[in-house]
Amino acid sequence: MKILFIILITLIIFSSPVTLAGDTYEFSYKITGDAKGRILIIFPYRVFYTADASLLFSATPDDKGNTLFKLTGVEKTGFMMRTLGFSGRSLAVLTADNNKTRGKSKSTMLKNGFPQRAPEYSKFIRKYYWNNFIFKRTIGTITFLRDGNGISRNLMYKLWLKRSSGEKPVKINFGIYRIMGEAIKAFNHSFLPENTDISMLEVNPQRKWTSEDIDFSNILAQSALYSAGIFRKIKPLKQEKPFRVNYSSSLFDNSYLIIKGSAKPYVSVFKSFKIINFSREVKIRLKDHLLIYDSIIIDVYDKTGKGGRLKTNLILKK
Repeated sequence: MKILFIILITLIIFSSPVTLAGDTYEFSYKITGDAKGRILIIFPYRVFYTADASLLFSATPDDKGNTLFKLTGVEKTGFMMRTLGFSGRSLAVLTADNNKTRGKSKSTMLKNGFPQRAPEYSKFIRKYYWNNFIFKRTIGTITFLRDGNGISRNLMYKLWLKRSSGEKPVKINFGIYRIMGEAIKAFNHSFLPENTDISMLEVNPQRKWTSEDIDFSNILAQSALYSAGIFRKIKPLKQEKPFRVNYSSSLFDNSYLIIKGSAKPYVSVFKSFKIINFSREVKIRLKDHLLIYDSIIIDVYDKTGKGGRLKTNLILKK
């Protein structure tokens, strides 16, 4: 009986994507969005927004095929850059880092590079605002649990930032790491076929299947609240109906399993804005079922091209 129990536990662990003790992963996301036009033909409006953040996590597997990810450090400057006001004549640049000098350098680079990044918006900018935040000595923590099917659960968020001394506060939302928490939750469905594990795909890698129903309503609504205060005054973003993703698997170089998912659901989330595209790609090393990366892209636009993209990645660093 004891031997049978050991065999069953071994099968559970090695039939799921795993991480090895001591692995470090980078979780990152990027949001880009813009909209411009006229109201009542006369009044122009211009909105530009981008946010970019990444953090390092340790990965500790358990005996149930799950992996606990725990924040270990900051390697890159996180930032948010957005126009202010109805006509977009001011630009706010906010950064966060555990290295004050690196954060301020990134702020300067973003400001100076804005004309090349968004020339159709930069030509209207008349005033700049900036704040540089640093992580407190006790940085805090983010932890989440990821199961063998690629679903993230049990997010715990406690991060502490403080504004650099001597800077006048820019009174806008700066929730880039709160948004990261929502980006982690975007991995909310299995990338594997029902009642199938990695070992089965390894034996028969050329497969196609359809996911369960997926709903990003809460993730989109919370991300919007953390990005701009105006979303507290309007109807929350809500996905009109669930959609499903078409997945397929294949071998790469006979050493890796590649799983790709895509959908073009055209489901409404706010007025005329719809999720028009969803994609996911997962890479797993076959010899030990080690997760190499898992990435998701969600495009939300209206038919005139206004809207934005969320791209998020969990990738092995070493």
